[in-house]
Amino acid sequence: MPNSLKARLKKLVYQGILSQEDLDRIIVVSKDATNGDAIKALFPDVKCKNEEEGYDVETSLCFKKTFSGYWWNQNYSGEAWKR
Repeated sequence: MPNSLKARLKKLVYQGILSQEDLDRIIVVSKDATNGDAIKALFPDVKCKNEEEGYDVETSLCFKKTFSGYWWNQNYSGEAWKR
């Protein structure tokens, strides 16, 4: 996809508007991502175990949390993160 967000960001680096260092810090989440996809994008090393009660998530930053399956599979909007 030549017009993808990643491609447009790379073009800004080529034009000198954005540094490669800044580009490396940007996390792109697709439009149809779920909350679980967003967690996985933020924490690439996440260990996720699907349990009947929810998703047990643990990262190398000692972040441990259980998310309900309902929340984990909802479409990501960013709204839940503002609380």
